[in-house]
Amino acid sequence: MDISKHLNGVKISTGNASVFIDPDGEVDSGVVIFTESQGISETNDKRLIIEGPGEYEFQGIYLKGTKKNDLMSFVISYNSREIYFTNSKALDSIPDDEPFDAVIIKVDPDFDETKLTKIAYPTVYLDNSNVLSEKADADTVKSVNLKKIVPEEKNIYKLS
Repeated sequence: MDISKHLNGVKISTGNASVFIDPDGEVDSGVVIFTESQGISETNDKRLIIEGPGEYEFQGIYLKGTKKNDLMSFVISYNSREIYFTNSKALDSIPDDEPFDAVIIKVDPDFDETKLTKIAYPTVYLDNSNVLSEKADADTVKSVNLKKIVPEEKNIYKLS
C-alpha cells in the first residue's frame, strides 16, 4: 500500500483500487471518504462515497469508520496491511494494542508537536496548514510505501 497526498487529501493505493480521504476535488474512481459531511447522497459512477461511521468493503479493501466526539476515524485494511486514519484532535482514539502498519493523522492548526513521538506506529501527517514547524523531526515526502518502512527506525513522515 502506498500513501500519498492527492488533491489536498490522502490517497491510499493498492494494486487494485484506491481510497481517497478528504480530497478537495473530484476523483474518478475508488473509495472516497469524507470525514466531514459533504451532503452527497448518490452518484452515477462506480465510486463508493463514505460520509459516516460503518463497515464497508470495496474491491478487496475493508473499511471501518467510527465517530467519537464528532470526529471520524477509519481502519483501512487490504490483504494483511492495516492503516488507521484520524484527526489530530482525536489522537486518543488510536488503539495502542492493534498491529497497524501505519497511522495517518490529518493535522489541525492547534496540533501540539510534542505528541509527534508519542504514537507507537509509523506515522504519516497530512499537514495542509503547515502546522508542523521545521523543528518537527519528520521526513517530508511525496509518498510512503508501507513495504519499505523499517519498524526499528523513526518513521515519522509529513506528506507534501
